[in-house]
Amino acid sequence: MDAYTGLNIAEQDSLVQCLKKEAECRDLWIRAMRFTPQLAAHCRRWNEFTTMEWVKIITDNNQFADIAPLYKFTDTDWYFLLEKQPHFAERCPIIKEIPEMYWSDLLQKHPQLKKYKAANSAERQQ
Repeated sequence: MDAYTGLNIAEQDSLVQCLKKEAECRDLWIRAMRFTPQLAAHCRRWNEFTTMEWVKIITDNNQFADIAPLYKFTDTDWYFLLEKQPHFAERCPIIKEIPEMYWSDLLQKHPQLKKYKAANSAERQQ
Protein backbone atom coordinates (compact mmCIF):
# COMPACT_ATOMS: atom_id res chain seq x y z
CA MET A 1 0.00 0.00 0.00
CA ASP A 2 1.29 3.45 -0.92
CA ALA A 3 2.00 5.51 2.20
CA TYR A 4 0.66 8.59 0.45
CA THR A 5 -2.73 7.15 -0.55
CA GLY A 6 -5.50 9.51 0.46
CA LEU A 7 -3.15 12.28 1.62
CA ASN A 8 -3.11 15.76 0.16
CA ILE A 9 0.19 17.50 -0.66
CA ALA A 10 0.48 19.19 2.76
CA GLU A 11 -0.19 15.89 4.55
CA GLN A 12 2.35 14.12 2.35
CA ASP A 13 4.96 16.76 3.23
CA SER A 14 4.16 16.33 6.93
CA LEU A 15 4.53 12.56 6.64
CA VAL A 16 7.90 12.92 4.92
CA GLN A 17 9.07 15.28 7.67
CA CYS A 18 7.87 12.91 10.41
CA LEU A 19 9.65 9.94 8.86
CA LYS A 20 12.80 12.01 8.50
CA LYS A 21 12.63 13.08 12.16
CA GLU A 22 12.16 9.47 13.28
CA ALA A 23 15.32 8.47 11.42
CA GLU A 24 17.20 11.45 12.87
CA CYS A 25 16.06 10.49 16.36
CA ARG A 26 17.37 6.94 15.96
CA ASP A 27 20.64 8.35 14.64
CA LEU A 28 20.93 10.65 17.65
CA TRP A 29 20.48 7.67 19.98
CA ILE A 30 23.15 5.73 18.12
CA ARG A 31 25.60 8.62 18.36
CA ALA A 32 24.78 9.24 22.03
CA MET A 33 25.30 5.58 22.95
CA ARG A 34 28.56 5.54 21.02
CA PHE A 35 30.13 7.96 23.46
CA THR A 36 27.98 7.29 26.51
CA PRO A 37 26.78 3.66 26.49
CA GLN A 38 25.04 4.06 29.85
CA LEU A 39 22.40 6.19 28.07
CA ALA A 40 21.15 2.99 26.42
CA ALA A 41 19.05 2.28 29.52
CA HIS A 42 16.92 5.29 28.60
CA CYS A 43 16.42 4.45 24.93
CA ARG A 44 12.88 3.42 24.00
CA ARG A 45 13.63 2.91 20.33
CA TRP A 46 15.35 -0.51 20.38
CA ASN A 47 12.64 -2.14 18.28
CA GLU A 48 12.82 0.60 15.66
CA PHE A 49 16.50 0.24 14.79
CA THR A 50 17.24 -1.25 11.39
CA THR A 51 19.73 -4.09 11.17
CA MET A 52 22.32 -1.72 9.71
CA GLU A 53 21.77 0.64 12.64
CA TRP A 54 22.37 -2.31 14.95
CA VAL A 55 25.63 -2.95 13.10
CA LYS A 56 26.70 0.62 13.91
CA ILE A 57 25.69 0.18 17.55
CA ILE A 58 27.55 -3.12 17.96
CA THR A 59 30.59 -1.91 16.07
CA ASP A 60 30.98 0.88 18.60
CA ASN A 61 29.92 -1.08 21.69
CA ASN A 62 30.23 -4.86 21.71
CA GLN A 63 28.08 -5.19 24.81
CA PHE A 64 24.94 -4.45 22.77
CA ALA A 65 25.36 -7.61 20.70
CA ASP A 66 23.51 -9.55 23.38
CA ILE A 67 20.32 -7.57 22.76
CA ALA A 68 20.67 -7.09 19.00
CA PRO A 69 18.52 -9.20 16.65
CA LEU A 70 21.53 -10.93 15.08
CA TYR A 71 19.25 -13.56 13.53
CA LYS A 72 17.77 -10.81 11.33
CA PHE A 73 21.13 -9.68 9.94
CA THR A 74 21.65 -10.12 6.20
CA ASP A 75 24.93 -11.15 4.62
CA THR A 76 25.63 -7.45 4.00
CA ASP A 77 24.99 -6.60 7.65
CA TRP A 78 27.33 -9.38 8.71
CA TYR A 79 29.97 -8.21 6.26
CA PHE A 80 30.01 -4.71 7.76
CA LEU A 81 30.02 -6.06 11.31
CA LEU A 82 32.80 -8.58 10.64
CA GLU A 83 34.82 -5.94 8.84
CA LYS A 84 35.06 -3.96 12.09
CA GLN A 85 34.57 -6.74 14.65
CA PRO A 86 35.87 -10.03 13.17
CA HIS A 87 35.51 -11.90 16.46
CA PHE A 88 31.75 -11.98 15.84
CA ALA A 89 32.28 -14.62 13.13
CA GLU A 90 31.63 -17.24 15.81
CA ARG A 91 28.13 -15.83 16.28
CA CYS A 92 27.21 -15.52 12.61
CA PRO A 93 24.32 -17.93 11.90
CA ILE A 94 24.55 -17.38 8.13
CA ILE A 95 28.29 -17.69 7.72
CA LYS A 96 27.75 -20.32 5.01
CA GLU A 97 25.72 -17.84 2.99
CA ILE A 98 28.24 -14.99 2.92
CA PRO A 99 29.13 -14.37 -0.74
CA GLU A 100 32.63 -15.10 -2.00
CA MET A 101 33.12 -11.42 -2.84
CA TYR A 102 32.58 -10.47 0.81
CA TRP A 103 34.82 -13.29 2.07
CA SER A 104 37.69 -12.20 -0.16
CA ASP A 105 37.55 -8.69 1.19
CA LEU A 106 37.21 -9.87 4.79
CA LEU A 107 40.16 -12.23 4.45
CA GLN A 108 42.36 -9.44 3.14
CA LYS A 109 41.54 -7.34 6.18
CA HIS A 110 41.37 -10.16 8.73
CA PRO A 111 43.43 -13.22 7.77
CA GLN A 112 42.40 -14.87 11.06
CA LEU A 113 38.97 -15.46 9.49
CA LYS A 114 40.58 -18.05 7.24
CA LYS A 115 39.45 -20.85 9.55
CA TYR A 116 35.83 -19.80 8.99
CA LYS A 117 36.42 -19.55 5.27
CA ALA A 118 37.85 -23.08 5.16
CA ALA A 119 34.87 -24.50 7.04
CA ASN A 120 32.51 -22.45 4.89
CA SER A 121 34.08 -23.68 1.63
CA ALA A 122 34.09 -27.32 2.72
CA GLU A 123 30.40 -27.21 3.58
CA ARG A 124 29.51 -25.46 0.30
CA GLN A 125 31.22 -28.23 -1.71
CA GLN A 126 29.18 -30.97 -0.06
